[in-house]
Amino acid sequence: MKKYSFILKNEKTKNYRLISQLLVLFNLLGFVFLLIHSEIRTVRNVILLFAILITGVYTCFTIMEWMSRKPLPDFWHRSIFGICAVVWVKEGFWWLSIMLLLFILLDFIAHKKLVVHVTNNTIVVPYILQKELSWDEVNNVILKDGLLTIDFKNNKLFQHIILNSDEDISEKEFNEFCREQLDK
Repeated sequence: MKKYSFILKNEKTKNYRLISQLLVLFNLLGFVFLLIHSEIRTVRNVILLFAILITGVYTCFTIMEWMSRKPLPDFWHRSIFGICAVVWVKEGFWWLSIMLLLFILLDFIAHKKLVVHVTNNTIVVPYILQKELSWDEVNNVILKDGLLTIDFKNNKLFQHIILNSDEDISEKEFNEFCREQLDK
């Protein structure tokens, strides 16, 4: 049984990262606002100062990231969201922490590796969850110049740039394999 695997380029990564950085900045501004308008309670102020320090350092790293054009690992902004969520719970804003925890979950989904698997029986395409398709649902599958195109019978088109593949795949060999599967 032949199996081809293609890693797709995630076009929306920059947008997700920008949204993450803006959310951290809004959290920083919210913490500063709470600190300025807080009553004098040292425990609360220490927690807020800690949150301001952590989000401020992350914001500095973000600025350095923009200047050097080298992205920080996804782990860092997810950790900052977790810290911010804990601080918002401590401050009594549980709904903000739920939103941040939900955003962490969405962030995991958004940054997962997009892989297409093509076998004799099925084509597995990454959507929010993996979608397994039979060859009966497809009109055509073509690999041309690093672009994978899947033409569905319901007039939808799946077209993505390929970053790399598991093995050095010949376009001609792959396209012949797909033609054989479609002709069955």
